[in-house]
Amino acid sequence: MITRILFVRLLCVAALAASSASLADQSLGDGTFCSFESGCEQVTSSAYGKPLGIPLPVFGILGFASVLGLTLLGTERANAIARRFAHVGAVIGLLLIAIQFAVLGRTCPLCLVADLCGIAVGLVAFRPLPPRTPSAASRAAWLILAVLAVFVPLAFAYADVAADPPDWVQARWVEGKINIVEVTDFECESCRRADEYVREALKGRADVHLVRIPVPMPIHANSRTAAIAFHAAQAQGRGDDMALALFGAASLTAPDCRRLAERLGLNLAEYDRVVADPATDAQVGTASKAAQAAGPGVPLIWIQSHLIYGSPSEENFDGPLSRARPHRTN
Repeated sequence: MITRILFVRLLCVAALAASSASLADQSLGDGTFCSFESGCEQVTSSAYGKPLGIPLPVFGILGFASVLGLTLLGTERANAIARRFAHVGAVIGLLLIAIQFAVLGRTCPLCLVADLCGIAVGLVAFRPLPPRTPSAASRAAWLILAVLAVFVPLAFAYADVAADPPDWVQARWVEGKINIVEVTDFECESCRRADEYVREALKGRADVHLVRIPVPMPIHANSRTAAIAFHAAQAQGRGDDMALALFGAASLTAPDCRRLAERLGLNLAEYDRVVADPATDAQVGTASKAAQAAGPGVPLIWIQSHLIYGSPSEENFDGPLSRARPHRTN
């Protein structure tokens, strides 16, 4: 029979693994663990995902490791402190789940696992935990298990980081320029913020060649329509203007996108022809499949060979951009 103290420890180990996997996705920027359809990036890049500027999984790792470590001491006082931590963790878990559903409208599976584990630990520890000193071997086994739960996801994510961009990214590179390839979704709020950041960072940078590749996320109803509209505008040399208009639009239905094209002064007959061309839809579909193989979601941004999964920042964008050198084939 699994005792309550054993159940608490198992839950802590599971939460450590989930928190570590989430931290790996945020820190390494490759999204190894979250799926393409998930809302992980929207959740973790929000203000709630980085309290005090620190990734939330760091607090999760510290909290669950503390509860586990205290239960391994086995004393009545240590268990009492662990119980208080567990109650605080349960409240935080409830709040974070409520924020994901009620405020952000997106959920991160890894975050939900950690939050639910925190709630479960709090419920199991609702009554005082009985003092029971584990053997040295048992204590060592739990510590090893906890270390593995934290470091295995990080190591796995690190090993999963691609050394070179895919061929379809390198195919967009221009000789003699610093090439930035931005894979985006015009109906994605995180993508909009990322594009704003990139635009601002590249002001006055004639040495940079920026390419946008729109891909429709399955959870966004009109993102495919917007992607097709972008290609139609790009065919007339107005891709950048259309991208800005699409990101700022309140609605991205086909009629709305056509009205944007009209406001930009595009040739509407040519616009309609490209939109109706099956090859345009096929181009969007091909890009979507390629993006799903490259990462779990959008935005995906390459600065030459440096990949950023999620929101660009001073650390992961400005630094690599300052170190980047123009592409040379020889």
